[in-house]
Amino acid sequence: MLKEWVPLKFHQDRVNRKEENMSQTLHEIRTGLENNPFLKRTGFEILKFEEEDILLKLKIEPSHLNLNQTLHGGVHASMLETAQAMAIRSLYKTRVSVINVNIQYLMATSSGDLFARAIVFQKGYKIAGAEAEIRDSENRLIAKGSGVYKIIRE
Repeated sequence: MLKEWVPLKFHQDRVNRKEENMSQTLHEIRTGLENNPFLKRTGFEILKFEEEDILLKLKIEPSHLNLNQTLHGGVHASMLETAQAMAIRSLYKTRVSVINVNIQYLMATSSGDLFARAIVFQKGYKIAGAEAEIRDSENRLIAKGSGVYKIIRE
């Protein structure tokens, strides 16, 4: 069944209200992320959070390892996706929702610190794309990935 037609004026008023709700500052977004239970539980530390300049750190703990005693792929995926989403949020100043993430696991690791950086490569009104890399403290590439995200305009 087709949705009921909405007059343009009502639609424009709704768009204007949505734009007003997108006024989160970088500080507000960072504070919210730092208080996120998932980020706390995984151990991701936000070292840098500026517009389109994100740096995450993870100290590998035994709880991050799989049965082979190497970093679990889910940790790579979470770190890449988190860095990508944060980069897009820092640009749009609003929430985002992942549509798709593609990950390449390039090198196994089981100890030390990991760092993730992300860049936004596609900036659209409704969707955005980002790429991220994970490197170790010796700058070796551990994993990389790309993702597409929906921009949530409420």
